[in-house]
Amino acid sequence: MVCNKPKTVVELYEIYDWTQNALARDGEGNGLSSDLNNPKVASFCVAGAIIRVYGWEWHERGDAAKRLGDVVQKHHPQFHRYSINDFNHIVEWNNHPNRTKEEVVELCREAGI
Repeated sequence: MVCNKPKTVVELYEIYDWTQNALARDGEGNGLSSDLNNPKVASFCVAGAIIRVYGWEWHERGDAAKRLGDVVQKHHPQFHRYSINDFNHIVEWNNHPNRTKEEVVELCREAGI
């Protein structure tokens, strides 16, 4: 779809759609979990977006995940993390049935990612 790597998650969501329950999906809705650079990717969940922008390894994506995690906890304390390296609460928050792309982008913008 797009060759240039977005610099922030907010920028990524200006190019791609948002999804739930998969790191990424192609245009037909099939889940993609290992190749987030695949040209068929059409949408990302917030965890997939963080990985796509900042990298797979915790040392690459940890700061962005922590910043978003802090913002998620501030606005939605029911999604709490169990350790500083816990990414699961962000995934649970993203996958909540009532979540919207607009909410995700808003909190990413507040987190500065």
